[in-house]
Amino acid sequence: MKQPAFVGNFLAAWDLLLDIPIPTAWKRYETDRPDPQLTLLAIPVIGALSAVVILVLGVAYGGIFTRNGAALLFALSATLFLDARDSGRGLGLLLTLLTLAGRKVPLLPALPQLRPSGLSGISGAVPMAAMVLLEMFKLGAFFLLYRHGAGCWLAGVLILSFTIQGFLMGLPDLDTGHPFLEISGVEQSRIWLSGIFLMLFVALKLPLAAIVGTGCAVVFAWTVRNAVEKIYGGISAEMITLAGAAAEVGLLLIGFLFAA
Repeated sequence: MKQPAFVGNFLAAWDLLLDIPIPTAWKRYETDRPDPQLTLLAIPVIGALSAVVILVLGVAYGGIFTRNGAALLFALSATLFLDARDSGRGLGLLLTLLTLAGRKVPLLPALPQLRPSGLSGISGAVPMAAMVLLEMFKLGAFFLLYRHGAGCWLAGVLILSFTIQGFLMGLPDLDTGHPFLEISGVEQSRIWLSGIFLMLFVALKLPLAAIVGTGCAVVFAWTVRNAVEKIYGGISAEMITLAGAAAEVGLLLIGFLFAA
């Protein structure tokens, strides 16, 4: 009985974070009443396991192709996952925010009005140029990380960005007034126990990047949480997605600076 209960909460976390369909064979373990606390703790695990799958692919690429070829395929796989896990909404929202900033539109009033936008909704020369630059940065960073034996920083990026998103899910939804996960303020902080524990494994290989990345993620998460709670009284699903996308870019930059 315990195993299906754990799997049910794991799948609930999957459903919150990923647009990738749950395997049919696992659907029988889904539950209509997941435990919010267990679901919260499972969120960083989703990031870790997603990274493991891509890292295994990276090992397979290394056994078949040249080092540069394997690095390129790893970079493509990692970048495609980052973009596809939320159907491009995170990237679309990030580009929308950059476009608004370029037009000198006040961002604070605009944030709660952001709505889901996938890659198909991106148009205009400036957003397209920004998207190309962001994608080139991701590809280049993952390529160099793999070439320098630091491809495992992908796990750091996913664990910490998912932890940030899970942490913010304890805030009230601006549309409904109810939290995305019915947990108290103290329980919200427990997700960092799960996230930091998983980051210890990354630290075995990349200690400096893990320390800097974790510290920056904690500061970013608490800053966003306190700011949106004070200014808006809650947060929207799009703002959570945007925070995750911004965190991924920042964490990838940290990996590029301290791991590659």
